[in-house]
Amino acid sequence: MGGIFALGTSYVSAACVTTEVLVGCYYIEHPPDDREADCDGLTPADPGYNSAGCGGWTEQVCNYESVTTCEPDCQTLTDSVSCDAYYPGYSGSIEFSYTYCDPPPSWSDYAVIGDSCQPPPVTCTTEVLSDTTDCSAYFPDTQGTASFNYEYTSCTDGSQSWGAYEYTGGCSPIACTSASNSCGQTNTGVISGGVCSASAPANPVGYGNSCVSSSNSCGQTNTGTVQCDGSCSAVAPSDSSCLSASISATSCVIAENANTCTSYVTWSSSNATAPSVRQNGSIFSTDAGSSNHGRAIQYGVTTFSFYDGGTLAADSTATASCASGTTWNGSSCVTNAPSTPTGLSATAVASCGAGSINVSWNTSPTATGYIVQRNGVVVYTGTATSFSDTGLSDSTVYTYTVRAYNAGGNSAYSSGVSATTAEPCPAGTISSNVSEVPYNGTATISWSASYVTSCTVSSALDTWTGTSHAGTSTSPLTTDTTYVLVCDGNNMDSVTIDVLAIPTLSTQTRIVPIGSTVNLEYTTNSQTCTLSGGAIPSGTTVTGTSVYPVTVQAKTTYTLTCPGGTVQATTEVVPRTFET
Repeated sequence: MGGIFALGTSYVSAACVTTEVLVGCYYIEHPPDDREADCDGLTPADPGYNSAGCGGWTEQVCNYESVTTCEPDCQTLTDSVSCDAYYPGYSGSIEFSYTYCDPPPSWSDYAVIGDSCQPPPVTCTTEVLSDTTDCSAYFPDTQGTASFNYEYTSCTDGSQSWGAYEYTGGCSPIACTSASNSCGQTNTGVISGGVCSASAPANPVGYGNSCVSSSNSCGQTNTGTVQCDGSCSAVAPSDSSCLSASISATSCVIAENANTCTSYVTWSSSNATAPSVRQNGSIFSTDAGSSNHGRAIQYGVTTFSFYDGGTLAADSTATASCASGTTWNGSSCVTNAPSTPTGLSATAVASCGAGSINVSWNTSPTATGYIVQRNGVVVYTGTATSFSDTGLSDSTVYTYTVRAYNAGGNSAYSSGVSATTAEPCPAGTISSNVSEVPYNGTATISWSASYVTSCTVSSALDTWTGTSHAGTSTSPLTTDTTYVLVCDGNNMDSVTIDVLAIPTLSTQTRIVPIGSTVNLEYTTNSQTCTLSGGAIPSGTTVTGTSVYPVTVQAKTTYTLTCPGGTVQATTEVVPRTFET
């Protein structure tokens, strides 16, 4: 027997039987023999002509061959081989059985009946390595080359891992210059969020403000603006002609229901070459002087000015006011506005989450309506002396004022009164960082509640207390689990985490002859999973419960990767033996 197996076993030959087997026959034609004497007088048509050999005769000759057949003698034998022959480094042995028959010699029906293979021990080595990269890849708005240290671990089973990167330096901010101000001045800063942190500097103090030049010998000046260096753009007027002028105007009282009154204007001048007298900028006279010139003016302050060409030489103001007992309403002096309402009150509705305040006040004589402000914004205009302010925020202070109005105008606002809306109703929420986890996976639970005194979060596995928590890890989950938030005895909210079922993967036979076809039996539990290993095409996906046939040429580990977890199955081979 060939191969690596030394049997050292003797066998007994089987009994044999010899039989004669017809190989073939042929014929010999003989001429008439010496019996012709018996043929005298006979013709071929006569009886006995042929039997007497009168016309010759034919002889049949057949050949036979001896054939010996033997029934083979078969026995079931056992043997073993070192695990290291198939799995380098493994200890132990593989025991198997097979059938040997003779004659002719043949070996078949190999089957593994024992396996004590043990893998070699796994050792790992860890070292600290360094790396560099462009700073902008990890730290926006920086420049230079960033240095990092990290741990790298490799093991004799082929596994490897990398630790977290630790930044050791090398990066610096990127300098930048701001936009310039009106005088071309800038500030420096660094880039932050893609934008320069420096803002344009403020213009020099007083820049652009109005300024007055030095005076000429007549005391006249010109106006200009302050420059970047602090100087005034205006220069003193020429001394070639000195102007002097004066102007005055009387104030007056507007009668009831009237809109103007008369102001008397008096002015004089010397050395004016192009005099003009103006009322609020509009020219009404070009005389160099006049006395008690009557001009109608409206409510408020009116300015009268004397100009020589474009130069202001003198000005004066006159005030028009309403007669006693009247008030300016924007177009004329009318009856006075009503008095400010009294007795303003604000009362919040007490029920939680109501968000409502009731406001009321006393009637103001001569008023035709009322205006109510909340925190300085008008929220009611009407004739009633109360209203309900709704849709307000909970636990918030609001301040109200009220005034009356009529044809004569508005009264002043009353002093403010305040009220605080009721607290919100108790509320709470709970959430998980994931909606589903693998079998034995964990999730992070967060919750918060307001306007409560105590809360409990519980499930079949965990119980926590507190009115809020930013993130608590659950116990390992093996079934779908619901966490319920209960505050002050009331169910506030809940969250359920689904647990993905564990997939399974197995082979019909663990050790098979090379080239055998093995069915991979899998169950994905309704998940879409990736099947890989050996000659299985990359990207092969499976779902449900089924088998996947593969042809095994060497020891192969097959992997089923699912959202619910990853499982593996290994098929090992024993080579077919051959005669030597």
